[in-house]
Amino acid sequence: MNYRTLTLASKLSLAFAALVLLTILVGGFALSRMATVNGSTEDIASNWLPSVKLLGEIRTVNNRIRRAEADHVMAMDAQEMQGIEKQLDEIKVELHTKLGAYEALIASPEERALYESFRKLKDQYFAVQAKLIPLSRGGDATAAATKALFRGESRSAFNAMAAETGRLSDLNVKGSDQAAALAAETYASALKWTAGLILLAVATAAGLAVVIVRGVQRTLGGDPAQAAAVAQRVADGDL
Repeated sequence: MNYRTLTLASKLSLAFAALVLLTILVGGFALSRMATVNGSTEDIASNWLPSVKLLGEIRTVNNRIRRAEADHVMAMDAQEMQGIEKQLDEIKVELHTKLGAYEALIASPEERALYESFRKLKDQYFAVQAKLIPLSRGGDATAAATKALFRGESRSAFNAMAAETGRLSDLNVKGSDQAAALAAETYASALKWTAGLILLAVATAAGLAVVIVRGVQRTLGGDPAQAAAVAQRVADGDL
């Protein structure tokens, strides 16, 4: 197909089709990059940040449990101990609820493995607690043994569990930072490519306009307005 032999209508149609294709290309690319940015933003909002928040709350609940244990060790009578034990049971229910909410947000095998490690350490800590509370009920008779267990095995188990909670939190903060970095990188790249494609579309439109105008002038032997004026004079009998 020879471009010079095409009719004006065909040339205009081809130019319009080229501009439409470039518009689709620019729009499609921009939408694709926007989807990537939105995905990263949504990941931060619906996964990483809620996970970090829940882990902070879980750490707070664990600390409350530890303080309740200390209160039990220092309690002076059975009634006070019973009140603390009831408080411990309520806090454990709260902890179970928060752990269930967090578990639903686990997003990677690495996080799952770390969480399973945390659960094992939590179970170990509560296993020590199951020995500590009955021993603490013994009052003065078992005070020395109670304090030794509280300051020794119980403290070590709690610290190990707390450290694993910290590692889970660090992992989620890292995931949030990576998602934010991906969104920023995608935005910067999309901005450059979109600007380049827009410039290409403008250059293409300008080039096609020049080619078509010159082709029309060549066909008419001059500017269309001049050709129309000549035709009008001829029609008026000015030969």
